[in-house]
Amino acid sequence: MLIFKVVSATDKSVYPILGKAPIILAILQIQFRLKKDINNKTFSNLASVREKYPIINETNSAQFQINPQDSKTPISLKHFQNDGYSYTTKDGSKSFTISKTTFTYQMRPPYVSWEDFSSEALSIWRQCGIEENIQVIIRQSIRYVNAFEIKEGKNTIEPSDYFNSYLVVSPKYPDYSRYMFQYTIPLEGYETIAHIGTEIRESLNSIFPFIFDLDVISLKAMDYDNIKLKDTFNKLRLYKNSIFFNSLKERTINLFI
Repeated sequence: MLIFKVVSATDKSVYPILGKAPIILAILQIQFRLKKDINNKTFSNLASVREKYPIINETNSAQFQINPQDSKTPISLKHFQNDGYSYTTKDGSKSFTISKTTFTYQMRPPYVSWEDFSSEALSIWRQCGIEENIQVIIRQSIRYVNAFEIKEGKNTIEPSDYFNSYLVVSPKYPDYSRYMFQYTIPLEGYETIAHIGTEIRESLNSIFPFIFDLDVISLKAMDYDNIKLKDTFNKLRLYKNSIFFNSLKERTINLFI
């Protein structure tokens, strides 16, 4: 039996800089509603970003219908739609997608700093050219996926030695090769929430990749204002840092400084 356990910790205002940051993916997302409907093909050729993000792909989604009584066509296409366009750098380290409802920016290693990541994301957002047509911002979020590689000279690591959020395993079944769990916490009531996912993956060389996936989301709708948009992202980052560092033991922080 696996029991979920969260250990609370005192919040801090200043956090160390991790020189060996374990970030493998950072995502910034804005969901919005426009004043009038537009076609996603509007975003098929954003000239201002083409030089830096030259790889362009159309993103699509499809819905299928199951027809158990039809032996010739048991599964048929019900709906197919264009979901926007993705732009990617040549090396694949940075990308963004844009549609008439959502902007998503992604950065893979090397991740330098919040200032570098957020300024690049919001610069690309402005170059999409839709700020004046936004009626309301519906949702803002930042997500960080971290991979801690921890070396131990035994079959598995003990998560409670490294993290403040972990599973407690029944003494009857003390050995396990991997685990995964998720939980959600409210912040500011339920106007802001955080989804936290953790996972220990199997390892054959005693280096255990511990995945810490943190998604902090503002659900507060607001009229569009560029300054307020940036302020909200900075606030989400403060929550992210608080949750992240209070989830780590001091020994774990020291491994990645």
